[in-house]
Amino acid sequence: MSSTTTNESVFVIGFNGNVGSAAVKALLKYQVPVTVFSRNVAKVSTVFPDTGDLLKVVEGDFSDLSPIKEGTKGHSRLLLLAQGLDTTVYIKKTIATYAYEAGVKQVVDISTSAVNLGWRASTIGSVHYYAEKAIFDIPNRGHFVTLRPAWFASNIIRDHRPVANKALLTTAPIDFQKGYISPNDIGVVAATILREDAAKHADAV
Repeated sequence: MSSTTTNESVFVIGFNGNVGSAAVKALLKYQVPVTVFSRNVAKVSTVFPDTGDLLKVVEGDFSDLSPIKEGTKGHSRLLLLAQGLDTTVYIKKTIATYAYEAGVKQVVDISTSAVNLGWRASTIGSVHYYAEKAIFDIPNRGHFVTLRPAWFASNIIRDHRPVANKALLTTAPIDFQKGYISPNDIGVVAATILREDAAKHADAV
C-alpha cells in the first residue's frame, strides 16, 4: 500500500460491483479510510482482506436507509452508486441529503452517459437525469461531482449471448465506432476525485 496520508474519509454506497470495488481498492491503496454500506458484513472482509482499521462497515440495505444517516457522520466524502432500481431517484436523493447534513463536503455520483441523450430520450437516462437533478437541487449542499460513463467493456461478455441473457439487441453500421470503458478505470477516476481537493472539481460533470 502507498504511504500517502490524507485527512479525507470516504463513505461508499455500492462497493460490491466492478466500479465500486475498484474505487475502494484504489482508496485503500492510498491509505484513505473507507466505510462501506453492506447487508453482508462477512463478504466485505472477503472482498477486501487485510485492510486493518482502514475499512469499516455499516450494516444495512436499501430497504432501510436510516443507518446511513448516522453512518455518514465523520466522513468528508461520499461515493454514490445505486443503479437498476425503481426507487433510484429517492434512494440517491435521500442518501445525498443525509450525507450533506452529516457534514460531507463532496458527493461523487456514478451516473450514465445516457443522460447526455436528452430529457426522456431513454429510460435509463431519465432515471439518472432525475436522480442528478434531485441531488443538485438539495439546499445548502456541498460539492456534487457526476461521472457519466458510457458502455462498460465488461458488458461485451454479457452481450455475447444476448437472447439467453435477455440483453438489449442493437444494430449499427459496420463502420460505426462505439466507445467502451473499463469499470476499473471508472472506479480509479472516482477514487482520484475523492482523494483530491474537493474544491478542485466543484460541481463538475
